[in-house]
Amino acid sequence: MGWQMKPIVALIAFVLIGGCTFSQVPTPTASPGPDTWHVGRWFTNSSGQVVLFHGVNMVDKQAPYYPAAEGFGPSDISLIQSMGLNLVRLGVIFAGVMPSPGQVNTNYIDQLVSQVNQLSKAGIYVILDFHQDEYSSSIISSADGFPAWATMTNGMPNHDYGFPANYLFNAAVNAAFDNFWNNTTVPGGPGTPWGDGLQNYYQQGLAAVASAFASNTDVLGYEIMNEPWPGSVYPSCLNPSTGCPGFDNGPYLNFIHRSITAIRSVDPDHLIFYEPTSLFNVGIPTNLGYVGDYGTGFAFHVYPICSQDNGGITNGQVNSSCGPQEETVFANALAQQARSGSALILTEWGNSLSDAFNNQEALEADNAMVSWAYWSFDGTVVPNIANAPTSGNVNQNVVDDLARPYPMTTDGTPIEWNFSPNDKIFTLEYSTSCASGCANFETGQYTQISLPKLIYPTGYSVALSGATIVSNANAPVLQLKNNPGATRVSVEISQSNP
Repeated sequence: MGWQMKPIVALIAFVLIGGCTFSQVPTPTASPGPDTWHVGRWFTNSSGQVVLFHGVNMVDKQAPYYPAAEGFGPSDISLIQSMGLNLVRLGVIFAGVMPSPGQVNTNYIDQLVSQVNQLSKAGIYVILDFHQDEYSSSIISSADGFPAWATMTNGMPNHDYGFPANYLFNAAVNAAFDNFWNNTTVPGGPGTPWGDGLQNYYQQGLAAVASAFASNTDVLGYEIMNEPWPGSVYPSCLNPSTGCPGFDNGPYLNFIHRSITAIRSVDPDHLIFYEPTSLFNVGIPTNLGYVGDYGTGFAFHVYPICSQDNGGITNGQVNSSCGPQEETVFANALAQQARSGSALILTEWGNSLSDAFNNQEALEADNAMVSWAYWSFDGTVVPNIANAPTSGNVNQNVVDDLARPYPMTTDGTPIEWNFSPNDKIFTLEYSTSCASGCANFETGQYTQISLPKLIYPTGYSVALSGATIVSNANAPVLQLKNNPGATRVSVEISQSNP
């Protein structure tokens, strides 16, 4: 979930640790996934176009752990469509997948399949996110993730200091993570194809979910763990320059490798997303490099420390420290992408009702040209997900903040884009060169720019060079066909007068 880190950073002292080296990224050898794959940082489709995602998170952290039980349904999906979004990061809770050791709850997975099918029919892609916060509700009632049988705290003290301070001060939470990273044996467990340790059961759960979605072309991929915490070794991770190479390239990388092996045993094609430790959210770098599989995506979060100050806002203005903190996180993410060769996506940001804060973070993402999923649809976009998203149950300003124009598909490679929410001007520039090296784009495939009517209620005007409009006037998705011989396309869109 959304991290708010000022209480943590105010209470810790940074420690110096050593440097690290990175593995070389091999030449890509994997074949494209069922629909969406990647070339370096860019997501690409089977037509060779660059694909960009804007979306929201939807995670049900309470039993029975699937959004439909919480109230998420067709009217919510319609709202997401109206915002021009094409992605939902859907929570998968391990406690729902495996309520007892080695016993997969197929009914739970069936509920996830049903939810994904609803989103697919609406043209919305899905990332299946194995979500946890503070490890398990069996330690802290407000936490989520692991079932009680997979929660080994060694009898350590358990006091609720609140989120996210429990990561620092709750010894039971840290002991539980230590046992997980150590792959501690589950007493009396029936075992898995990979062994009978905590991680082996987790990977059995990953494989069970991946098996159910292996042929689903609208699943973008699997995120193997939300905001992993290093456990009691976390003080070694607090240096803002070096992070913790010992954990990143030791226990954590081993976990990533095991998780990839489990998923690839049933699904050779979909992307597999991995995150850095949750300390990355505020600017501490990761030491991961290439993680052993080309079909991977690096999923990161941005929750700057400054956001603790009234949501990052003072007198209606974003606090001056927010921008540099966000830029550091994006720079660290781009550096990891360069080392790893993985695709790049921001899977959490926001968690704010402030237009100024949301627009600044969205601008940072645009500047970095990354896909994103906002935290969160329930609670922030729709305050009470149990009720219909009517005018009294929607934060309309957040809806408007997220309904930003963006290039959904590009017949070429983006160079830059920008949106000004004040004057509603959107600009895009892209090269017509195919990012995947294809000679030509498939006939009938066009650059598509999302222009929601929420943003352009009276229509829009287009200034264009290098391409021709092929969609209807004021369509919510502008379609462009590259002109023969054009090497670069420039687009400027402005709101029409009523």
